[in-house]
Amino acid sequence: VPTLVESWVNLLNSISEPDLAHLGLISALLYCLKTKETTLYEQIKTIGIDSYAKLILGTRTKPYETALKPCNEILSAMDLESFKTKVYPVLNRSLLRNPEVIIEAVPPLLSSLSFDLSYTANELSKQLAPPLISKTESLEASALASFRTLAKQISNGETIISIVQYLFNIFNGTESSVNKLSVISQRENLLSAIGAFSRSPSTSISQDDILKILDKYFYPMIQQEVHEGLICHMLQQMASWCSRLTNTNQALTDFFKKGLEQKNTTAITRAAYLQCILVTYKEDNLTGLIPMHTILMASYERGVNQSTLINCLHEALLAALIMINIAQMNSSYDNKLTALWSSLNDSKKQIFTTDKFQKEINPAGARVFFQLYEQLHGTLHIQDMVPYTRTFIYLILHSSYDVRKPAYDIIRRLVNNLRSTDTDISLALLTGLTSFLDHFQVTNETSSNDDANQQLNLTTVSKAFEETILCIAKSMRMQDEKFKQTLADRALLACCSSSILLSSSEKLWLKFLYLIFDKKQNEAENYFKNNVNSLVQICTTNQRLTKEQISAISLLCSIKPNLFLKSFLQIAYERLQPASYLLVSKRSYEIMKTPPGEVYDKSVLESILKHEAKDTGNVKRESKNYSYKEQMAARELEKELAAKQNKAAVPQLTKKQQEMLQQQLDQEQATRDNVKK
Repeated sequence: VPTLVESWVNLLNSISEPDLAHLGLISALLYCLKTKETTLYEQIKTIGIDSYAKLILGTRTKPYETALKPCNEILSAMDLESFKTKVYPVLNRSLLRNPEVIIEAVPPLLSSLSFDLSYTANELSKQLAPPLISKTESLEASALASFRTLAKQISNGETIISIVQYLFNIFNGTESSVNKLSVISQRENLLSAIGAFSRSPSTSISQDDILKILDKYFYPMIQQEVHEGLICHMLQQMASWCSRLTNTNQALTDFFKKGLEQKNTTAITRAAYLQCILVTYKEDNLTGLIPMHTILMASYERGVNQSTLINCLHEALLAALIMINIAQMNSSYDNKLTALWSSLNDSKKQIFTTDKFQKEINPAGARVFFQLYEQLHGTLHIQDMVPYTRTFIYLILHSSYDVRKPAYDIIRRLVNNLRSTDTDISLALLTGLTSFLDHFQVTNETSSNDDANQQLNLTTVSKAFEETILCIAKSMRMQDEKFKQTLADRALLACCSSSILLSSSEKLWLKFLYLIFDKKQNEAENYFKNNVNSLVQICTTNQRLTKEQISAISLLCSIKPNLFLKSFLQIAYERLQPASYLLVSKRSYEIMKTPPGEVYDKSVLESILKHEAKDTGNVKRESKNYSYKEQMAARELEKELAAKQNKAAVPQLTKKQQEMLQQQLDQEQATRDNVKK
């Protein structure tokens, strides 16, 4: 309809009191006209900005959450001039009067803007600071989210430093406009906001300014603090700022050394110090840590000696990684690590491959282990990487996506850098995945977890397994064609096993082939044609086929029946040729299917129960407390209750009956063993 949009514009202009529902209509019109009618687009944009300022920012009642979502198109269309003249004055006034009403609208507003906010960031920070320390959880969360989005909208380095100093003044109680902090959560929120500004896209924050902030604020603040959790949080935010450093100074090294040597430090705080060191010192700067070798080695040995404490293991993990990083940059330092290499190779002292480490290490520790695993591949000191690969696979498959994502980057680098056919990392990882599936089956059979937890764990592991094996396939694109075929052969049973145990996609192996051959259909077709015999052999190596072999046969026959069906039928015919199969009766076959310990022939069981059955077990004719008649009446009542509950009363067998039952079980077990031969 040619004039439809004009009609909508006229309708919107004629409404004197717009409501929240109109914001969705305005956003839809802006989306449709973005690249078409410029004049109409500008008119609707003006109406949208005015309505947003009035209905969302200028309201005295809190707008419902669903009203904020349709506003994205309006916010994206906003320019700097409109923000300065129409939006910011209303936002400023509302944050002063009733921040609890509009604070939830601030993060989406700031994140949608496409221009720099350096000019007003200082003023806006002063408006957001009171809600940040308001002691109201929802208000504090929204204010912190606002600071995080604001940090991404500032390009001026001086503005960033000014805001950080202002927040530190509030933290230290020297800012007169804000009340002193009285609870831990307020201080944690301020520290989180300070850390958020370290992730600003600004490239004009000088190294000297960062070192001054560390020296003036972080060092004394951390050294004076006594609360363990707050110290760790301070060091975490300090690490965010240290990650921007390209050069370090002696004061920073002395700070770390002093912190690690304090007598009142715990394993948790030492791990926080070491994590900060790991982030701070890179490449050439690592040699500055050589004087701290004794301290680092003490942290590692503490983990070896107290391997039952997960916090000590985390501390040892960080110390080991830092020392290995130094050795990578300084070959002479390698000579000092003889004890470390010996411990990492000793199966009795491998503290990072135990079940306790795998199950109890936190996400931060898992990320550190991923880095350690990559570095161990870069050394020539580790004789057997299998235990470390096993832990690497376990942590990937039991972590959230955010945690395991860096591991996928490590897999890509390792697969591309380590291309030895005998010790190829892709084969090692695939073997590790297969080994995990075998172990997963055993643990699931003996697990006593409730169904909800088990299902949640299964979903996480299944998704992570698919991502990991497909990541290996993607990383193999540049490898030799012959090696690709070898890996594809080995992946077949692993993928089929995962579909059985983890309920993953039945076509996972096909996805693997599609990626390993770089999405080239003709190469995948050639693979099937050239590897019929090897694939058939993989599926039929065992005389008694496993579940994954049966699944693989089904998959191959379904996708390429012309290639595989005849071969599998021929093998089945040959295996059914022996005359011994004719000696197996239907009864013997049914006994074989019956689980061990359970009687197949129910008629024999009934006769055993009737043989000298004693329904009056534990009943005495001469009882001091109850007469024989009363005891029999109680027994009949038990039978009636069991019948009502559909429960068969478990009879008490005599010794003679037990012997007869065991004799029948032994006979059936002998039949079962004979059929399975």
